Amino acid sequence: MNFPYEDPIFRQAARKTSGSAMRPGGPELTCQALRKCGWPAGSLVIDVGCGAGATLGLLAEFGFKARGFDLSPAMLAEAEANSGCPAEKADAARLPLADGSVDAVVCECLLSTLAEPDLALAEFYRVLVPGGGLLLADVIGFIPGHSAGNAAAAEISRQLEKRGFYVRQSMDHPDALKAMAAQVAWLGGGLGGFDCRLDFRRDGRPACKRASYCQWIACKSGEYACKSEKIKDL
Repeated sequence: MNFPYEDPIFRQAARKTSGSAMRPGGPELTCQALRKCGWPAGSLVIDVGCGAGATLGLLAEFGFKARGFDLSPAMLAEAEANSGCPAEKADAARLPLADGSVDAVVCECLLSTLAEPDLALAEFYRVLVPGGGLLLADVIGFIPGHSAGNAAAAEISRQLEKRGFYVRQSMDHPDALKAMAAQVAWLGGGLGGFDCRLDFRRDGRPACKRASYCQWIACKSGEYACKSEKIKDL
């Protein structure tokens, strides 16, 4: 199985736009979101789809007990070396964790690559303690061949709520996605029509439906429910 973040052109583009973090916006956007999450130091936080371990390292810096999971053997050793945190092979829909054993879940740029993203959301809910936190981030609007990537931000929020999550906040970062896509094109990766979704007008015609990079902060509904009012698009 080939993983997008193992592609050399993608990795080179990621380094130019986001350092060691292979996603739009890099570690800066992740740090901003983690501060908004407000999880207490010492919390057990798992990074599902940890890749090369950039976010794992950030979680450790925030004082969390961080643990990573990924299906790519090539990434796991790199993740541990880069972060100093444990990382192991596991499917997002079948995590080797007991029910209610995790304080928070981070999942960045993974959901849209899954054939059945709803199974992963159900698994996140299962392993979280009541009131446990979720930081989800992904590309929306257009990802060829993947169902979740074609959903709008509001639809992702509805999917989360359907699975029992309380969406506290959603954040839209279209410019971060444009910057990474431009680097991929510049390095010869080609966008295969993706440039149109990013509002690149090469022939003067109106652009297609815009794609973006979004983050969602949510929590598992339960005994320790989060805030009584949803806060979106702040």
